[in-house]
Amino acid sequence: MSLVFAAITPCSPLTLTDDSFAKSRAALKELEGELYVMQPDVLFVISPLAPMAKDAFLINLANEYVADVQEHGNTLKPLNYGCDIELISKLREYADGHNYGRANIINQSVLDHGIAVPLYHLAKHLPHIKIVPISLALGNVEEHYKFGHILRHVANESNKRVAVIGSLQLSVRPNHKANPDADTYDHAVVDLLKKGSFNDIIKLNASLIDSAEAIYSQKVLALLAGTFQNISVASRVLCYEIVNDTSHLVVQFNLI
Repeated sequence: MSLVFAAITPCSPLTLTDDSFAKSRAALKELEGELYVMQPDVLFVISPLAPMAKDAFLINLANEYVADVQEHGNTLKPLNYGCDIELISKLREYADGHNYGRANIINQSVLDHGIAVPLYHLAKHLPHIKIVPISLALGNVEEHYKFGHILRHVANESNKRVAVIGSLQLSVRPNHKANPDADTYDHAVVDLLKKGSFNDIIKLNASLIDSAEAIYSQKVLALLAGTFQNISVASRVLCYEIVNDTSHLVVQFNLI
């Protein structure tokens, strides 16, 4: 099999219950239906909130994962998911054998909300799906783009149906102040996503990214761009909205 589905989702727990996120929730409900139709076996989830290392990408391997957002004021029951040990091993093995970046294994059964939130939105009706939680690294955007090649290779070489979710918040306007660079960054990313110009996203100006407080978002986007290399992809931007001075995005990628 290969990649059968890919998407961008918000990572804020507030999207689960706060009515301010009504547009995002409606888009995520639609996205959930699209994912359910594809019936993936495995879900790669890229989180900007997972532990990071200086010289490696971290992949979380646990016997069972627990998605729990109750500490953020939600009363939603925890969700439990299994681990795909085979694909995690293949990710590390391929990383070790190629110059695309190192992959180290960590063991944390409780998932950060960068992974838990997308699972609540998209996978609560897929209880048997296996999870591969993937962190960012402290390296540069280009290193994340290269590491995306590993995700693509392992997915394409697998006999399983694989979906990839990039979890992020797009940009930030600190202290409730206007941030024109955040608006510029958001509009550039949304326009390039609509055009399918993924490689142009990773070429966005570094100072603009810093000013928009979007470095982690940019790394998630770079990982996805690397995953999509040599694959025909059409994007559907289902929702873009600014809530509480932070930009949030819901995107479905149709892999042609």
